[in-house]
Amino acid sequence: AVVSTQSTGKSAGALVCTVVTTMRKVLTVVLSFIFFTKPFTEHYVWSGSLVLLGIGITIYTRNKGAIRAVFAGALAGTMRSVQKFAMAHQTPISRQEKTVLQV
Repeated sequence: AVVSTQSTGKSAGALVCTVVTTMRKVLTVVLSFIFFTKPFTEHYVWSGSLVLLGIGITIYTRNKGAIRAVFAGALAGTMRSVQKFAMAHQTPISRQEKTVLQV
């Protein structure tokens, strides 16, 4: 397994090597549930959720600027849509709401 991992790392790169290693681990866990009957408890769900949360936090921290730009663009588009809707339906808007919509 060590030689296989090292050769994959040298030929395909670190990212591919990490993905392959992780997929092997996931496959091992799934196959252990299939071949060795054991109860699937809520502890496995919580553990899996924590792993996914950790992956999500890692992705967010590495791509924070891009993610914020996407949400800022979506928020600006939503605010413009609300403003157009209010104007189309002639809904009275207070001064405070106007300043929020202009942001």
